[in-house]
Amino acid sequence: CVCGLPDPQSNHASCCIKMGLSVIDAIKVVRDMTGILMNMRVGVHSGNVHCGVLGLRKWQYDVWSKDVNIATHMESGGLPGRVHITDAVYKLVKDEYRVEDGEGWKRDKYLLEHNIKTYFIIPPSNEGVLSSALTAMERGTDSPLVEAGDFSFNFNKNEREEQEQNNA
Repeated sequence: CVCGLPDPQSNHASCCIKMGLSVIDAIKVVRDMTGILMNMRVGVHSGNVHCGVLGLRKWQYDVWSKDVNIATHMESGGLPGRVHITDAVYKLVKDEYRVEDGEGWKRDKYLLEHNIKTYFIIPPSNEGVLSSALTAMERGTDSPLVEAGDFSFNFNKNEREEQEQNNA
């Protein structure tokens, strides 16, 4: 995921962190609803990027640079269910988020070799959009619980109970 392309955004780092926290929260809802064990690591870095369309027959838009490579290692050097950020990102969001040491160098050799300081975002609260949606779902509401632009979904309490009975 790249934020701030093609139009630069001054809050690109914050947008990426919000997206990461939202995806992790959404996966938690699906995990709790289905019992399927899944999770996601999110890595965020801020820097320069080259982008363009590649290919002669099948065009593909792609991004690449040293900073894109760092972001990839931030994901692989992270932990499931956590947003892992570099010091460059921390400097951009330090007034918005609390963090703790990420120790990415312990899990990713590239981060160690390049002496990249990392942090984990401490989620602002456990009452995110999807967490409050679970409360609504438990009350048995039939209205959409989550709406974000073109993305929305609805969990119906009766459908969930029926699925749980089928899985038992």
